[in-house]
This record gives sequence, C-alpha cells and structure tokens, in this order.
Amino acid sequence: MKRIPSILFTLLLACLSFFIFQILGAGLTDNFYTLDDRIWKTDMERFKGNGSSMMKQMVAVDDTGIVITLDKNRPTLKYDQKYKSGGMYSTQYFQNGFISVRMKKETAPGTISSFMLTNRWIPEGWEQKEISINFLGKKSNVAEFTVKHIKNSDKGPEYIQYTQDYTFENSSANAYHNYDIKWLGNEVEFYVDGVKVFENNKIAFDEPMHIQLSQWAAN
Repeated sequence: MKRIPSILFTLLLACLSFFIFQILGAGLTDNFYTLDDRIWKTDMERFKGNGSSMMKQMVAVDDTGIVITLDKNRPTLKYDQKYKSGGMYSTQYFQNGFISVRMKKETAPGTISSFMLTNRWIPEGWEQKEISINFLGKKSNVAEFTVKHIKNSDKGPEYIQYTQDYTFENSSANAYHNYDIKWLGNEVEFYVDGVKVFENNKIAFDEPMHIQLSQWAAN
C-alpha cells in the first residue's frame, strides 16, 4: 500500500500530523519520510502565552509522516511547564510562493495547533508578521485563517489582524485535509482541499518568512 505523506498534530492530549509539504516556485518538497535537519529544526523556544515546555522528542516521524504530540509534563528545572510539546521550523526563508501541506489535527480544550509563515526574529525592534492556519481546542470543527502584523508604537504593541473561520461539516475537521497558502506579497489566499476560503490584501508582507509548525497549550 502506497504511503501518503502527511503532518499530524496528535494527542495523548493533543497532536498534529503532517504528511506532505511543498513550496511551489522554491522547488522544495518534503514527504516526511525522515526529519531532515538540513530543512527543519526542532529546537523551538517557548514563546509568550505558551504553557508548554517545547521538547525535541515531541516531534517524531512514523509511517504517516511527522507527528507533533502534546502531553502532560513532569516539571523539572529546565522544563518547568505543566505540559510538554514541540514544534519545528524551516531553515530556509521564502519571499512569496504557493505553500501546500496535508495535515490532520487532534485538539483538546486549551490547545493550539499552528502552521504558519513568520518573519525572521531580531533581538531589538522586532515586529511580528504572520500568515497562519490555526486549530483551537475550543473550536473542534473549525480551522482559523489569520494574517497578522504586530507593530511597535509609542503606546505599545499595535495589533493589525484579519481572521476568518472555516467550519468543517460533521467530524471531518479531524480528518486529513490539504491546506494551501498563496502568498503574493500584497495578497494572501487560503485554500482547503482546493477551495478558496479566505483572502486578504489589507496587509502587505515584503520580507522573507519561514515556516513554523507547532502544537502547544495556552498558559
């Protein structure tokens, strides 16, 4: 039987699973038969709002593809959160393109699974720019599509965000689906199984971005 590659966000508590990843135009395709450290890194740091300790061992490869798992954690001095999970990011940055991924999620209340493009972090003056597909545990049959820019201002962070929810029929939200992002700099389009579900041209991103995949519990 032919293996169909994918990404799976799973649980013990929650999980995300990926099985094929492709960026048209950049010539990059990964079937996730292995976790190629020339393409992906798993040493993600915990970020604001994340209640999970991010551990490399929570990202694995099995016969379905890449699996990112979230589970309860036994806190230590190094990993002090109640939950443990993981994530990965591409070593390569891209500027515009058609990004396609096949993935399946299993969420639980309080968990968030994400597939996103984000700009390069810098220690001073960084402004977060994000094109993302998110699965929230509190919305079990919904995928959330977001374009976001958090600007710096004298009054503090200024959030510019446009979001569209896509509701799956019945329980198909937990099945494998093909998700596509068409990013043209001044316009972003999202697709589910080949059908356009959201487009936004109100935020223009003109700098390279890389791919991040993660699953975590909110703190």
